[in-house]
Amino acid sequence: MPWDQRLARVAHTVAERVNGDASRLGTAVTLRALDASAGGGFYVIPEAAETDVAAADATFAATGPVIDVQTHLIDPARWHGDGAAA
Repeated sequence: MPWDQRLARVAHTVAERVNGDASRLGTAVTLRALDASAGGGFYVIPEAAETDVAAADATFAATGPVIDVQTHLIDPARWHGDGAAA
């Protein structure tokens, strides 16, 4: 996704609100900012989770296994080096 003004606003919002806290509070700020920029409704995260540790902990409490699946789409013509062939 190309960097645009919308993503720049999200980055600014996160930097302004997180204050270097890479915890669940930071996760809440980031997901809420991304959600707002996309029109809302994707992440149901209460506003309190941005500033209240207990609210953030409750929001992100595990309810089962976490399966992390990442798909990366790349332009193979732009990759060079040892990992390019993969």
